Amino acid sequence: MRLLQYLTELWAGIKNNRYEILVNPSKKEIMSIDEGSGVRFTADSRDKKVYVWEVYMDIHRKAWKYIKPGEDEDKLSRKGILLEGTAEKEGREYRMISSDQLDEYFDLDGLKRFSKKFKWVNSYINIEDALSYWIELNS
Repeated sequence: MRLLQYLTELWAGIKNNRYEILVNPSKKEIMSIDEGSGVRFTADSRDKKVYVWEVYMDIHRKAWKYIKPGEDEDKLSRKGILLEGTAEKEGREYRMISSDQLDEYFDLDGLKRFSKKFKWVNSYINIEDALSYWIELNS
C-alpha cells in the first residue's frame, strides 16, 4: 500500500484522451510538454495547485472540465479564485505573457490583491512581472 501511495503522489497529473495536464509541475516537466509555443495554466487559490498543459491543446474553460468536473470555471475566475493565463519559456523559467481574465475582470485594487493572493504561483511560473505590468498600466 505504501508503494502505491508513493507512486500516486509521484505522478500527479490528469490525463484525458487527447493530452496531459500537469499538476504543480517542475520546470523540467513543463518543458516536456511545451512544443515551443508555450503553455496554458490555471492556478487554484483554494488548494494552491497549478495545472499546466500545452498551449494549443485546449482553452482554459474546456481543460477545467477535466481538472475539476462540475465546477463553474467562469464563476471561479470572475471571483478571483482562479488565475488563468499563458506562459512562454524565457531563459531558465516560464513567464506569464497574457491573461484575458486580468484584462476583463479586475481594476487596480483587484490586481494588487491578485498579486498577493497568487504569489505562490511564482514557484512554478513567473507571474510577478506580468502582474506588475498590469498594475502599472492601470495606475
